[in-house]
Parts: sequence; structure tokens; C-alpha cells
Amino acid sequence: MKTPLISVIIPLYNKEKYIKRTLDSVFDQSLDSFEVIVVDDGSTDKSTNLINTSYNDPRLRLISQRNAGPGSARNHGIALANANFIAFIDADDQWHPDFLKKQYKCLLENPDCGVAISRYAMNDQESLSHNDQILQENAGIFQLSDDTPLDTMVSLLTAMTTGNMLWHKSVIEKYNGFYEHKCMFGEDHFLMISILLNYHIYINDEPLLIYHIQASSLTKKRKTYEDIHTFKPLILNPDFIRKNCPEKLMPLLENYLNHLAFFECCGLINILNIETVRRIRKMYPGMLKYGRKNYFKKYIKIVPKIPLYTLISKLSGK
Repeated sequence: MKTPLISVIIPLYNKEKYIKRTLDSVFDQSLDSFEVIVVDDGSTDKSTNLINTSYNDPRLRLISQRNAGPGSARNHGIALANANFIAFIDADDQWHPDFLKKQYKCLLENPDCGVAISRYAMNDQESLSHNDQILQENAGIFQLSDDTPLDTMVSLLTAMTTGNMLWHKSVIEKYNGFYEHKCMFGEDHFLMISILLNYHIYINDEPLLIYHIQASSLTKKRKTYEDIHTFKPLILNPDFIRKNCPEKLMPLLENYLNHLAFFECCGLINILNIETVRRIRKMYPGMLKYGRKNYFKKYIKIVPKIPLYTLISKLSGK
């Protein structure tokens, strides 16, 4: 079979209700030179049976692995991919029929860009993402600079989802793909930041993905920070990003890390995991000054009404 232009990788875990909708949107693409690699991450429902009985397309491969999280499933798919361009879509989302065609055209016409990003809608074709404004404002070729506002970096990283991007395979491999270790939250964070810090990106001013947030099972209630599987691993492992950050962008990155650490601690205080708050404060000594200066009002809104004596005693280590 001729080598496809694009490898489409779908991590699958218990999406029997939605996987056909997702796959139909892939096979309805106007660009047809692609392969589809579905990596079943140990599903316990009938997702895989549904795929086997519903599709007989030589472009489709269904691979199974023990449950190891979405990062591992995507990396498994990358290792099997034959194309030089890779697209990911979660097993409950949908693409516009021209997603692959238009994103591929963006990268061909802008070879300096490591990825092409599209705008996207939430749950239906009418409700645009809450991150839509930042994508519209920066449509075309974009690159971080030393004077990029922190809010712009934060908003762009929030708007970068695996499903609204087409990637050069070599870019993914350069940064070792996705974080694994059965991580269920923020497994794409290392890769997204590495790309944003080091590459031009192309932002396509068209909504080409429908992101179904209600169907997502990866938004977990995070009960303990010590269960690293459910928290952004970047907080406790920032050295990989720092090592790959251009020197001129280091101040922006450090501001971002302090921003991230501050809001993680707000969430940890909510669940009274003060031990990890103290651990993060040691790692990011500028966090509290940064938080007081920039986000004090937001902090007050985030932290619940915890009895003051409880909070003081825990923060002081008593």
C-alpha cells in the first residue's frame, strides 16, 4: 500500500457510545491519503467489538495494550505510524470534513511551522471554544518572543488541544512524545510547551474540530497531589522544559511556571493537601509574590472558606 500522507492516531478507552461518531468523521475527510491507528488502552466496554463489526477499511488498524493512560496510547500509535505528518483525535470528538486537507495545506505552505492549529467549537458547530479569541487574534504564523504577554502564552497553551493540531512527526519525536506513567491529566503539557517555545506555529482561522467536553472522562476530581497520575506532571518535573527553552524566553517560561504552580496550590489548598503546597513553594520561591501581585482576587475566589486555624496550622507545619 502506498505510504499515506498523514497518520491519524486515536487513543481509545471505554468510548463505546462515541467512537463511531469519531471514526465516521475521520473516514469522511476530503483528503483520503491517511491511515488510522486506534490504540485501545485496555477498554472494558464493547468499543473494540463495535469497531471490528462496523468498519472494513484497509486504512484502519486496531491495536490493543494494557491500560497505561492516553500518553502511552498516543506514543504507541506514533511508533507504528508510517506517515511524516500526524494528527490525533480523541475517541469522542469530531473533525470537520476538511480538517486534514486544510491543516496539511497550512503546513505545506509554511514549512517553518512545526504544527498547524485550527480553531474549534465546543459540543456542537455553533458554540465556539472559550479560547477562540486568542486563536483569532493570532491567526497565521505565530512565534513566542521575549515580549509576549504571559496571558497570551497561557491562553495559547489552553487552546492547543491534541485534536485541533496537525504535527510534523519529527517534531513530536524530538521531544519524546507524550508524558506516560499512566498520567491522566496534562500528559500533553511537556510537548505543547516545547513546541510553543521552539517553533513557529500556524494558526488556521477556521473552526475544524468539535470538542465534546461532556463526553470526556479524563476530567477527574483530583483528590490527592501525591497521585501524580491526576495532576499536571510539569509542576514537579520542570527541568526537561527548562533544558529545551531558548535563553531569551527563560523569563517568560519562569513566569509561566510560577503561574501554573500558584493555581495548582490553590487547588491543593481546596483539598487541604498542604504538605504538597509546601513542597511546591520550595520549588518555586517566587510563586507567592507572583500570586499576590497578579492573581490575589482570583486566589480568594478559588480558596473555599476553610477554618482559619486549620489553614494556619497546616501551612506552618503544626
